[in-house]
Amino acid sequence: MAKLFILCGEPSGDLHAAKLIPHFKSIEPDTELYAVGGVHLKNAGVTVVKDISDMAFMGFVEVLKNLRAIRKNFQEVKTLITSINPDAIIFIDYPGFNLKIAKFAKERGFRTVYYITPKIWAWNQKRAYKIKRYIDDVIPIFPFEPKFYKQYGIETHYFGHPIVEGLNPKETKEIFLSRFNSTQIIGLMPGSRLSEIRTLLPTLFQYARNQKNAQFALSTLSSIDKKEYQIPSDLMSRVHCVEDDPYSIMSYSSFLIVASGTANLEAACFNTPMIVVYQVSPLTYFLAKRLVKIKHVSPVNIVAEKEIVKELLQDDFSVSRLLVESDKLLKNYDVIKNELKRVSSLLDKTNISHSVANYILKIFSKK
Repeated sequence: MAKLFILCGEPSGDLHAAKLIPHFKSIEPDTELYAVGGVHLKNAGVTVVKDISDMAFMGFVEVLKNLRAIRKNFQEVKTLITSINPDAIIFIDYPGFNLKIAKFAKERGFRTVYYITPKIWAWNQKRAYKIKRYIDDVIPIFPFEPKFYKQYGIETHYFGHPIVEGLNPKETKEIFLSRFNSTQIIGLMPGSRLSEIRTLLPTLFQYARNQKNAQFALSTLSSIDKKEYQIPSDLMSRVHCVEDDPYSIMSYSSFLIVASGTANLEAACFNTPMIVVYQVSPLTYFLAKRLVKIKHVSPVNIVAEKEIVKELLQDDFSVSRLLVESDKLLKNYDVIKNELKRVSSLLDKTNISHSVANYILKIFSKK
């Protein structure tokens, strides 16, 4: 029987970690599962010993403002690991936190595995040396990552990207479309973090005001206070909230305006054209521009190794640019859809989460 400790820090990691749980249980029913996680791992039946709700600090400025809370989180997680004494610790992305915990874990003799490795190929490549030192097994999810890690002498095990699994809309197309009075439906997806929603939504609403003939599906989360999604009175008839169902929006919308991140790849799996947007504090952006070593921000463009979807970042994220890029998108609609099909094909393997869970249990189970 294996005792596993899963360490997430963000909702996307919580989601992908949760996909492993049914496979752990089917392969080894007596597996004990503990986690620093969120609602997805809780719903999967994992004992969540610390919730990620107080851990998702993004950007240099936000991290600096919350150093005391972060230090407290470090100590709390170290204490939990020591008391639970797992056979293995499975780290899910979230490198700033997880690599420090990995050092602690390795020094105390715990077996370590990194599933959904940090995007060190984008910036801070020196972290590869920490991964080599502190991680026993590396399981990346992007098709180009095994080659990247090999140059640092790190052996990897690639099974595909878990994002392609479970992309099932909750609603039928007929039910989804019944909300709208237009054939052109634009999906608005302002992200999963409160800071993203507060930053991006005002411009998205202003954009909606300028698209008189369109209707909008706004992706909302039940975990976020509804007041954060307050729709202006003049847009009430054209902007409709769709709660906890991003895949219906991705599947049935004409195109999307979506915050940069995991949702970009999910939308690519539906072959839905999109414009990718993002804004952070000026200081965070200033520092990031000097640290990031890749041309593109959206995971779609990174996997494609060229620009397929337009990225509007910082000052480029404006109503005027959104209007211009929307027109360009519609003119190149079929070309973009075909390129997105190619991207999704690069990510897709067979039984990804099952293969990962089986691999981990073969290594870590005590039989």
